[in-house]
Amino acid sequence: MALSAARVLQEHLAEDVCVLRVGPLIDLCEWFVLATGRNQRHLRALTEDVRLTLKDAGAVLPGREGIRDENWTLLDFGNVVVHVFSPEARGFYSLDALWSDAETLEVPDPA
Repeated sequence: MALSAARVLQEHLAEDVCVLRVGPLIDLCEWFVLATGRNQRHLRALTEDVRLTLKDAGAVLPGREGIRDENWTLLDFGNVVVHVFSPEARGFYSLDALWSDAETLEVPDPA
């Protein structure tokens, strides 16, 4: 599911897409998917594309935060949490650095 979300984000031109295996470090979930959108409209589109793709694959979305914030949207699929940031929010919250001890999963480039 994390790779599916990452592929959707890449296909829709999100920047700096990465998948972190945070499960060994926290009890919250197993995977974080991080991505950056170019602007508010792009963030909304990326978030909706991930939501619909994973829903079609049978995933349940029990939690969703930041929809109106427009700087950071979080989609909580239970074992996978997808974070879509504005460039400013990605730099400010710096989850990549915060979870630098997490294993990074290679996401193949879309073909």
